[in-house]
Amino acid sequence: MEIAAEYIPCKEVGGDFYDIIKLDENRFIFVVADVSGKGIPGALVVSNMQATLHAFLEYSDDLLPVVSRLNEAIIRQTTTDRYITFFIGLYDHNKSKLSCINAGHNPPWLINKKGKMKELKTGGIFIGFMPWEYEIEEIPFNKDDTLVMYTDGLVEAMDNEEDEFQMKGLKKTIKESISVSAEKLKAEIIERVNDHIGAVPLADDFTLLISRRIA
Repeated sequence: MEIAAEYIPCKEVGGDFYDIIKLDENRFIFVVADVSGKGIPGALVVSNMQATLHAFLEYSDDLLPVVSRLNEAIIRQTTTDRYITFFIGLYDHNKSKLSCINAGHNPPWLINKKGKMKELKTGGIFIGFMPWEYEIEEIPFNKDDTLVMYTDGLVEAMDNEEDEFQMKGLKKTIKESISVSAEKLKAEIIERVNDHIGAVPLADDFTLLISRRIA
């Protein structure tokens, strides 16, 4: 696998989060999340969520109960205005499979070597708000497939006329750069966003995590 990631907070600290968790030699967890709110309060919720998630994964790699328990834990530990949009994917190299749950997060894109793009939407509402019965999606993750995960600060980045970069900007960049490495694709997406906003500072945290299977 090729992995490339970038986290750009709009303040000194922020509420975006990504993680890569190695379960064993052939299985890896990818996580991208975004807490409502910015600054230190958002960062504290993120820190708590990360510790809780790692603790649950110590005992189970079954994503459905893990996400349900994580949701219940965040409900207990925070107020309703501190919900978290959350995406988690488990990649199994031996089975060439990605199992994933999208809890109210911007849908990641899975792109095959021919450029066909699939949004990963299956899951449920964001975590930390109310009890929910989540759904899981299992899809092939083959050689030369690329998984692009991000937070809304990327697609909502605005120029001085308050026009957003938007999903169409991200899709266009991915389609035009899908044959390059994960690191180069990351750099190209960031460059396009920066070209779009110019001198305007980001209004929200910006996270990008790309995983590309090369063997």
